[in-house]
Amino acid sequence: MSSSSAVLILFFPLILLLIIPVSIGIYVWRDAKRRRMNAVLWTIIAIFAPTLIGFIVYLLVRNSYSDLECPSCRTPVTKEYAVCPKCGAKLRMSCPQCAFPVEPDWKVCPHCAAPLPEDVREVTPPVRRKDKALWKILVAVIILPIIAIGILFAAMSLPTGTGSCGMQEVPFDEYKEIVSETVYQEVQADLSGMVQQQSLDKAYALRYERNVNGSSEYFYLLVIPGAGDQTHTSFGQSTGLFGTTLEIDLAWTGDDGSVFCLISSAANPPRLKITVGDKKLDCEIKDVSYNPTVYLTEP
Repeated sequence: MSSSSAVLILFFPLILLLIIPVSIGIYVWRDAKRRRMNAVLWTIIAIFAPTLIGFIVYLLVRNSYSDLECPSCRTPVTKEYAVCPKCGAKLRMSCPQCAFPVEPDWKVCPHCAAPLPEDVREVTPPVRRKDKALWKILVAVIILPIIAIGILFAAMSLPTGTGSCGMQEVPFDEYKEIVSETVYQEVQADLSGMVQQQSLDKAYALRYERNVNGSSEYFYLLVIPGAGDQTHTSFGQSTGLFGTTLEIDLAWTGDDGSVFCLISSAANPPRLKITVGDKKLDCEIKDVSYNPTVYLTEP
């Protein structure tokens, strides 16, 4: 699996989960404005309060604000409106004598005590706005996390091969005799350009990539301060969601007279994880156009 694919697999569930607060924010903004609430404040609360607490509080508080609208022009109104302020549609009955709003089943006006007519005509009561968006958000809150967790679980469960690898410690004097003079001179030049002042907290590597029948092989020449003349070496290769890693665990010997040659087959350049005496070292890597190791390659 390539590193770019791994990044996509990792971030796609995060994008799915990001959709939830964005959708909640858009919904709360529109709903609060329609109800004449403080849209900015409630949107911030709904998005940033943890575990959807802000959204739940908003759903409880908003019931105190009207969500009625005129059936003719869809203008937001309240239950106290006798007529729509925009189109003039009659929303409630009123007393014919004092124009006080009354209910259809009242017999007498409570304001002026005038008898109310039994015939109710030309009255179109306000309607409650259908809220389909809320159900979509509630479904997303349940479904999207399940999908995101499923994608991550499936990605982590994908079989990954470890590939082949090898490592060989070579005393520097022997290394000089094995490789050609041309390679030795190039290695000296490249390493001298990297190692200006050798640090015990840093390793240095020259890396060469070779393609064989569509597959890649990577050759590393490692200079690891204080790790020469090893009696026991722990070395292995692992491939996971974020690519291939070469793990090298060495004992501290104080010897600088060796180089380490590594070979690895992997889809992408392996990362180097180097530990010397329980201390992790950073590794500076330089790509070169020649094979700097003692491993033989076909022309």
